[in-house]
Amino acid sequence: MLKSISSREFPRLLMMLKDYTNHLAANSNSLMTKFFGAYKLEWNNPDDTKYGRKKLTKSYIIVMDNLFKNFDTGLKFDLKGSVKSRDRLEGD
Repeated sequence: MLKSISSREFPRLLMMLKDYTNHLAANSNSLMTKFFGAYKLEWNNPDDTKYGRKKLTKSYIIVMDNLFKNFDTGLKFDLKGSVKSRDRLEGD
């Protein structure tokens, strides 16, 4: 599962990493979400220029385990993002 996070959340997540891994090591049956990676993506955006140069765009994402992968969740709802079909996700 991928999730975008803010630039402010990214360093905070990295600061908690040692305590987080220690907790999971001591509590193997924990229901805490398991994080597999945290990434900062950067690219030059050709549609956005600053002072005649392409602007560098940054995005932060985390990769995590899906707690409900082997569990029938019933209805699924989109809690943020597009308002189109917000009541019920298409195809579910």
